[in-house]
Amino acid sequence: MRCVSNFFVSPIHTGCFLFDKHHKILITLFNFLFTRPMIKVILLCAIALLLAACADPPMLEEAAPVTNLAASTTRSLRGSAERPVLADASTANSASTNERRARILAHHANWRGTPHRRGGQSRRGVDCSAYMMQTFRAVFGHALPRTTLAQASLGRGVGRQQLQDGDLVFFKTGRRQRHVGVYVGNGQFAHASRAQGVTISSLDNVYWKRRYWQSRRLL
Repeated sequence: MRCVSNFFVSPIHTGCFLFDKHHKILITLFNFLFTRPMIKVILLCAIALLLAACADPPMLEEAAPVTNLAASTTRSLRGSAERPVLADASTANSASTNERRARILAHHANWRGTPHRRGGQSRRGVDCSAYMMQTFRAVFGHALPRTTLAQASLGRGVGRQQLQDGDLVFFKTGRRQRHVGVYVGNGQFAHASRAQGVTISSLDNVYWKRRYWQSRRLL
């Protein structure tokens, strides 16, 4: 029995002895390493290098796009060419104004002397609003309302000093009566007068000057 007991006990004692020996060696090595300043520095540097290696790589800045100067210059020149020049626009507007006047006067020549007739719409007799309706239909292709008051609500208002050929001019000829004509330049307008029929009159005429109401631009 003693032999058997020694057989089982001896290995346990031997393992404990080896563990205790190794534990002492580790403690001695740990104390040696961390009690030397140079060793501490080396270990800290090694740890810092390991952490830097694990960090994310730096991101490269995206390069700025290269501007195509030739294309930009071409677009700029093309845009300048497409923009109308003020002088050219003014000349074109003057030409269109003269053309409007010529067309209105040509149409007026065919209607000149037509007698005034209330409710009339033909050359046998015509009133002022019907004459405007016939003029704008034949000259400009625009369909105007039949009555003077309805025509007075069209377009936008313009001052007497800013009148252009083709603008409508309105007058108050009575308490509830209104009259209309079309401006043809030089302070004159074409209309169907009660006294003279289709004719051209001056805005500076005493009668019309006193009764001037407003002007409207449709074109």
